[in-house]
Amino acid sequence: LAALYAFGRGGLARDDREAVRLWQRAAEREESGAQTNLGTMYATGRGGLPRDDRKAARMWRLAAEQGSTEA
Repeated sequence: LAALYAFGRGGLARDDREAVRLWQRAAEREESGAQTNLGTMYATGRGGLPRDDRKAARMWRLAAEQGSTEA
C-alpha cells in the first residue's frame, strides 16, 4: 500500500508522507522491503523526512542483513 501512495497508483493520489508513515510501521516489524524503501526516502529527503544519509544507510544495512539484495 505504501508504494501505491509513493507513486500515486491504484487510484490513490501521490502522498509521500503517508508512504513514509506506512513504511516506518513496517520497518519497525523488520520488513526488509520497507526498510529499503524508507532508506531511499531518507536519502532523497522525500515524505517530510530530512535528507539524512546516515539514516538511509542504517535502513539499507538492516535490510541487507535480512538478505535483501536490493538494499
